[in-house]
Amino acid sequence: MNKSTIRAFAAGIIFTSTLVGCYSFAFSIEKKTTITLEEAKVIVKQNGYIIQSSETSKKEIASESQGNESITDIKKPVTPKQAEKPSSVSYTLIVKSGMTPEKIAEVLENEGIFENGVVFLQYLKENQLIKRIQIGQYTLTPDMELTEIVKLLTE
Repeated sequence: MNKSTIRAFAAGIIFTSTLVGCYSFAFSIEKKTTITLEEAKVIVKQNGYIIQSSETSKKEIASESQGNESITDIKKPVTPKQAEKPSSVSYTLIVKSGMTPEKIAEVLENEGIFENGVVFLQYLKENQLIKRIQIGQYTLTPDMELTEIVKLLTE
């Protein structure tokens, strides 16, 4: 390669870079990364949550404490999915050799033990318990907490 070839190549790179830069500047796509307060409220309500200001929650606490109830007796609002779960139903999970945690999560989600099996998998991964699941037969109910079920399956 001689000097003129290298210079021509460098000039081509500079010219191309300039064209790409001008194009991206002229036709830049602005992504909307922020939402307004009203949009956030709509999204929250669509997901089934209730928006409550600190003043209204203080009023509710005060009214409940006047009714001879302590503040610790305040119940969380029941989501529609929680209301659907019958508490007396139990499911017998049989973990066989070669059964993957993903398959276990899928079975438990299909049987209504978990609303979302991905949460179960994430908990196993975060606590390094994926390889500690034991083969056996387990009786589970929808009322059981995630930690209870994991403890039962890994001990």
